[in-house]
Amino acid sequence: MNIFGFQFDPATAFNLFRGNYYIKGLEKMREYSWDEAIKSFQIALVGNPPDNEKMVLDFLIGLCYHNQDKLDQALGNYKLTTLPKSPIIIPSPAFNPLS
Repeated sequence: MNIFGFQFDPATAFNLFRGNYYIKGLEKMREYSWDEAIKSFQIALVGNPPDNEKMVLDFLIGLCYHNQDKLDQALGNYKLTTLPKSPIIIPSPAFNPLS
């Protein structure tokens, strides 16, 4: 998309948007403003971020809840931080890498 002579990529703009809220959330954590940090991280979760970013944001939200002694909510967010497990491939019994 071309806007005012500049090439504009909506995905890049959205990543910058998400990054700004991530940084804002970290700043709010530094100020011990847990609720404001949670709101910033939740906004950063909008738009289905990649799994690794979602995992970090969910962990940080859980950490904010933990620091407020809201342990049930913290645990709920901590549980969201696990990535889907990849299938385990078991070699056949005939497979022997040493032979």
